[in-house]
Amino acid sequence: MERDDEFRQYILVADALLEQASHDHLAEALKILALNLGYLVQRHGEVPQDVLLQLTTAESFTAETRELVITGLRHLIGLLGHVMEMEGAETLH
Repeated sequence: MERDDEFRQYILVADALLEQASHDHLAEALKILALNLGYLVQRHGEVPQDVLLQLTTAESFTAETRELVITGLRHLIGLLGHVMEMEGAETLH
């Protein structure tokens, strides 16, 4: 049950940050996430996008999938928070 609460908390925090973020914040975060994805693909191979996209509409998650989502949300929250704090700083334009 603890992981379920953590899972819900990450979703709530991510949703709140996404609502507060400006278009520029989101664009910058997406650029950095694209770099992260590129790094992982170069080192570990292609990511099964069709499988990942199916997860966006899944009604329930396995324990492994839940961990994947928590890890992804943790990175999104940290990255978006950082981008929003860095407003006006040099970015990837």
